[in-house]
Amino acid sequence: MRSAVTTQSNAMTRVYANVALSVLNSMCVAYLVSKSPAMIEFFLHGPMFWVILLAPLVMVFVFYAVLQNNESPFVAHALLHTFAGIMGIGLASAFLAYKPVLILTALSGTVVLFSTMAVYGMVTKRNLDSLGGFLVVGLIALIVVGVINIFVGNSALDFALSGIGILIFLGFTAYDAQKIQELVSYDSNTNLEVLGALSLYLDFINLFLNLLKFMAALAADD
Repeated sequence: MRSAVTTQSNAMTRVYANVALSVLNSMCVAYLVSKSPAMIEFFLHGPMFWVILLAPLVMVFVFYAVLQNNESPFVAHALLHTFAGIMGIGLASAFLAYKPVLILTALSGTVVLFSTMAVYGMVTKRNLDSLGGFLVVGLIALIVVGVINIFVGNSALDFALSGIGILIFLGFTAYDAQKIQELVSYDSNTNLEVLGALSLYLDFINLFLNLLKFMAALAADD
């Protein structure tokens, strides 16, 4: 029993280490791109913008397809950090739009909120399965309304969507942490750990972006 708990604990430690390294990867890439006029022009002001915008969605499907048929730890980690790097290029636009102090504050807040909900998901005795369906429906609604608001341009609605987004991704963090912990307790392998890290990484990044927008709107009202 103790051996199983230790194995699970070690697996979750590797999952969170992968999450932390992926976030660091993205933030470093975002910072470097935001400081280079040439890269800004190439990645964010031309046809490559659409590639960077759509690449993460395509890569998620590639990620799952490749890891189902390839058990190489090197391939798994290479895919994860390639994905994080591409996400970092897209995040450079946030680094250009917001002040550094606001970005650092939002990042610090995200670390605290993410860590709190991840720990809750791992230690709670409550089964969070029922929460998953609710969160997916909420996320779909958030995306649909968000797309509509791109054309409407309602700042109050945008503020509300950011607040709702924070709640949704806090919920996803707890839900995913619990599910991943359950999975690695039955079958811990590199691919499973990396896929778990990908899910939690996406929770972290989306929580960060929504918190950044929310805090920016609050600062603008002061």
